[in-house]
Amino acid sequence: MQVLLDINEELYELARAHPAHTGAGTTAVGLLVTPHEITWFNVGDSRLYREDGGYLGQVSVDDSPSTPWEDCGEPVTATNIVLQTLGGADRFEPVHPHSGTDVYLPGTRWLLCSDGLPTWCTQPRWSRSSRTTPTTTSGP
Repeated sequence: MQVLLDINEELYELARAHPAHTGAGTTAVGLLVTPHEITWFNVGDSRLYREDGGYLGQVSVDDSPSTPWEDCGEPVTATNIVLQTLGGADRFEPVHPHSGTDVYLPGTRWLLCSDGLPTWCTQPRWSRSSRTTPTTTSGP
């Protein structure tokens, strides 16, 4: 994941050279698929999901704190606070990307979300959507 460390440094170098860019930062998520292996990474709250047997589950690790449980059985929700980004702070902050590998399984579907999808669409809806296959109809 050296490339993510390099990008982080470059964003801080940009801010030093051009003070108007101080605070410019981003989160990231990526997936590398080879014939035998899947390698994934994320920084911040960008997410990776894997669909297995009709269930869409989160693979990535959020760099955001969760809200405390108010009542037993209430789902934990992420906050809008991001604890780690590439760039984005007033002074250099090292980054510690999350990553993992898995065996490549043909037919597995992946969803990469850089921002906003969790607030737009709930996980049960994603799971229903992931089980449907788009159909094509021919016109007259």
